[in-house]
Amino acid sequence: MVHIDEREPVAFGPPLKPECKETVGTSPFKPVVENFYTTNSITRASKIMAQCSALLLKK
Repeated sequence: MVHIDEREPVAFGPPLKPECKETVGTSPFKPVVENFYTTNSITRASKIMAQCSALLLKK
């Protein structure tokens, strides 16, 4: 900051635009994690989280 209360010009070049020739579809993304309650060791060891997981799998 050289000057206080003044807008200085940017010090970097134009933003990079990725070159992508594919289009993004309109269908929703698939979930990455099917069962969130089994993603770490603490929730896997919990009886309550085991019940939540069982309820989730019933749906």
